[in-house]
Amino acid sequence: MDPAKPPDIESIVLEIVRTCSSKAQKANHTSLNLELDTELIESGALDSIALVELMIALADRFGLAGRPLRESFQQSKSSLGTPRRIVELVRRLESDRK
Repeated sequence: MDPAKPPDIESIVLEIVRTCSSKAQKANHTSLNLELDTELIESGALDSIALVELMIALADRFGLAGRPLRESFQQSKSSLGTPRRIVELVRRLESDRK
């Protein structure tokens, strides 16, 4: 990645997901290569604790309010199903703020 170019949302989300999933993968004795279309829950990349950590990290990194993020997840559990869907959710929540 070019150091002068700011990272894109996809890269940031993948980094956050990889960080949050590393503990869950260690606990489950699994090792996954996470990509934008990896099913996070079904693959075991995220457990319930890692999912909460993910939501907190997303809220912190993107300045999103926890409540809209949590409500979006409660309305559609698939909104955090893959990193690609998380990117779509972040973009939607960011545009709702404007």
